[in-house]
Amino acid sequence: MKVTALTGNFPGAGCGMEAVMKIFADTLTELGVEWEEINLALEQVPYCDGAPARKMDDLAARLEGSAGIVLASASDLAAPSAVLQTFLEYLGLPEYQPLLREKNCLLVCLSQRPGADAALAYLSRTVQAAGGYDTVRAALTGAQVRSLAEQENREILEKQVEDFYRALRQSRRFFLPAGAEPLPARTAGQPAPAEDPREKLGYAEVSEKLEKRSYSERQMQDMRELSQFFAQKLEEPGQETAEPFTRPAEPVVPRAKTVRQMTQSLPRHFQPQFSQGLEAVIQLVISGTKGFESYLTIRGADCEYHAGKHQTPDVTILAEADVWEDVLKNKYTAQKAFMIGKLKVRGNFVLLTKFDQMFKFE
Repeated sequence: MKVTALTGNFPGAGCGMEAVMKIFADTLTELGVEWEEINLALEQVPYCDGAPARKMDDLAARLEGSAGIVLASASDLAAPSAVLQTFLEYLGLPEYQPLLREKNCLLVCLSQRPGADAALAYLSRTVQAAGGYDTVRAALTGAQVRSLAEQENREILEKQVEDFYRALRQSRRFFLPAGAEPLPARTAGQPAPAEDPREKLGYAEVSEKLEKRSYSERQMQDMRELSQFFAQKLEEPGQETAEPFTRPAEPVVPRAKTVRQMTQSLPRHFQPQFSQGLEAVIQLVISGTKGFESYLTIRGADCEYHAGKHQTPDVTILAEADVWEDVLKNKYTAQKAFMIGKLKVRGNFVLLTKFDQMFKFE
């Protein structure tokens, strides 16, 4: 028996996805299941334009023979990651519709903020529309993922995986909800849907129906005058059709990010290859009119942003908002800013050097 997991996040940016997938892999492997994990973020699946894609053909071949499918994604905006959504869009093409049909699926969404349940509902609807079964669902917050280090909480997730395994062993089937409409199967080149069976009237039929209606003499006079006016306009040579009025397009001005927003996005610039075996808390104290306090927690390949003050940080970086903005915009490194006296450091100075390595700014 084989189970294939499709994840949709870059390594180190999945809210602890690696830890969750390890629990799944360990539990199913102990039960004698062949496990394969495919990270769609690394497969570079092209956007769906209504035509098959070679990369999707390769994925379909790897999914062939899988008794169950795991769909897992981190969620920031109450929706699965874009790469996972792209994969699901391809299921609307006839070439890929059988991929999830009548297969038991385990759906997982992780989120640091509220919204994992909404993303999970999105996955559930899409899987059901593809003819699959959302056999087991799990929505976890960042705190819950971190709590998996405790045996009691780890067992909760292991039990859900075992429920999924039992459904696979029993080849369990479910009734799909009445509202689960199948995904559209039409692609370019296929015949259009059947025409609307309702009556279609030509010009003569419309005129006849209008003639049979009852109008006042005033209405009839208005219609005759309008008919004569438009007929005259059509017969006049050299008349150009007036262009439809369109509102002038307003220039799109990108909204500048604040220093706080740029700091919140630091986990997106995290390079986990430089943090192997590292566990550290980096406190940021930004002063000035745009000042704030926040900290970053780094645990191996995971980096998370937190607002506020940590009680026992490993290093504290103190800087004016303008200076910190220059660092985030890559005008100079944090280490250089320290050397020229633009920011201060308290605690483990070595982590300041690691900071420049672990975060890459464009």
